[in-house]
Amino acid sequence: MKTHSAQEELFAGYQKFIDYDTEMEKAVLGVCLLEPRSFSRIHGIVSEDCFYQDKHKAIYNAIEDVWQQGDQIDLLTVTRCLYDKKITTLGTDDTYYYVTSTTFDVVNSSHIVQWCLKLRELAARRLMIQLTSTRFKADDVLEGADGIQTQIQKALHIRHAADWQDASVTAIELTNHIDEVMSNDVVGVSTGFPSLDDVNGGFRDGQLVVIGARPSVGKSALMGKMAISAANVGKKVGVISLEMPAKDIFGRLVSRETGVPFATIDRHGVTDKQDQHTITQAINGMAALPLYFCDATQVTIHDIRAKAEQLQQRYGLDMLMIDYLQLVEETDKYRSREQGVAQISRGLKMLAMNLEIPVIALSQLNRESEHRANKKPTMADLRESGAIEQDADIVMLLHRDWQAGITQDAFGNSTEHQADLLIYKWRNGSPRDLKLHFQPETMSFSEAA
Repeated sequence: MKTHSAQEELFAGYQKFIDYDTEMEKAVLGVCLLEPRSFSRIHGIVSEDCFYQDKHKAIYNAIEDVWQQGDQIDLLTVTRCLYDKKITTLGTDDTYYYVTSTTFDVVNSSHIVQWCLKLRELAARRLMIQLTSTRFKADDVLEGADGIQTQIQKALHIRHAADWQDASVTAIELTNHIDEVMSNDVVGVSTGFPSLDDVNGGFRDGQLVVIGARPSVGKSALMGKMAISAANVGKKVGVISLEMPAKDIFGRLVSRETGVPFATIDRHGVTDKQDQHTITQAINGMAALPLYFCDATQVTIHDIRAKAEQLQQRYGLDMLMIDYLQLVEETDKYRSREQGVAQISRGLKMLAMNLEIPVIALSQLNRESEHRANKKPTMADLRESGAIEQDADIVMLLHRDWQAGITQDAFGNSTEHQADLLIYKWRNGSPRDLKLHFQPETMSFSEAA
C-alpha cells in the first residue's frame, strides 16, 4: 500500500510538522483504539480527509465502520475490519503490527479534540497548497476551482465539539428574547405523573419510550413536563430538538411553571410587573436545573449517539429525549423510508441499552385514526414503520378529542381541556388510559382530578 495518495505525490513540497503531522495522526488513532468512547468525542470533527497518510485514512475508516456497526472499538475488531477489506499490509508493515504500533506512545486522551482540530487545520493548509500549485485545463478551470473550494470549506467547517448548552445559557437566550420583544412592543426516572409512577415505576435504564401523537396535539409539551419533572429531582436530562430551537422549548417550560401564557412570553411581551417578577424567578430557578439542550438539525442516529455520549462524559446523563423520531436523517439513502425508520428505531434502542438510560422518542402518527368513528389512535397508527412498535419498551399515544373535532364528551362537557394518555405497551408494566387535564395557554398537562 502506498504511503501517500497519487494526488499528494504531486506536491512533494509538503513539510513535515508544517503541512502534516503523522505522529499526531497516529496519536489520535491510538487513543481511539485504547479508549473506545473517545471516537464519539471526535465524531464530526475529523474525517479521513484530515489524515495525510493513506494507511492512517484506512485505519480511521475501519474505526468508523466498527463504531457505526455498534461494535466495540479495539485492536482486534479494527484489524479484522481491515482484513475484511483485503488490507493485509499498511505501507511496508503487516496490518496488525502497524495498527498495534499506533498505541505505543499514547499517554492519555485529554487533548484528542485539540489534536483533531489541528489535523483539520493542516488538511486545509494542504488543500490551499494544491489550489495554488495545480494547473487546470482551459475547459475545466471553473469546475476544478469549485471542487477545491468545496473541499476547503469542508475542512474549515469545524463542528464545535460542545454540541450541548446547559440551561443557564438557554435561560440567557430566553431572557434576551423577552427583552427584545419588550423593546419592540411586541425506581427509574419519573414520568411526571404520580399515578403512572405508582403503577409502573417510571422509566427504567435501557428502555426506549415512544410517545406518539398527531400534529398539534401536544407531544412536545408532554415531553417538556416529563423533562422538568425529572430535572427537579436532580436527574440529568438531555433534550435533542429537531423541530424547534432550545429557546422556544425553554420558554414553554417557563410558561408551564409560571402560568403566564407562552404567547405573552414569546410574542406579546410581558407588561405585568408581577408576571415579570414571576418569570424572572422561574428562569433563575430553572437555569440551575440539570437540563441540557441540543437543537442541531439534520442529524443521523450516529450523530445522536455521539452527542449523547459527549453529554454523558461531560455532565452525566440520566435520560435522553428526542423530538422527534421521523426527523432523524437516514444514513443510507438507498433504503426504503420504512427501512430507514426501522434502522433509526433500532439505533435508539441500542443507545438506551449501551448508555443505560431511558431514551424518550416522540413520533408522528398517520391519519388512519381520523377516518374511524372512535378517533383514539392505536399502535398500528405509528407512522412509517411497525419496527417502532417492536423496538419500544413503552408506547404511549397522546390524544385530545378537541383536536380531533369532538367538542363535547358523553356527558355534554367541553373537551377543550381534556386529554388521554393511552398506554398501549409497557414492558414489565401495565397498560392503561390516563386521563389528563390540558391547559392550552401554557401548553401544560397534569393529571385530571
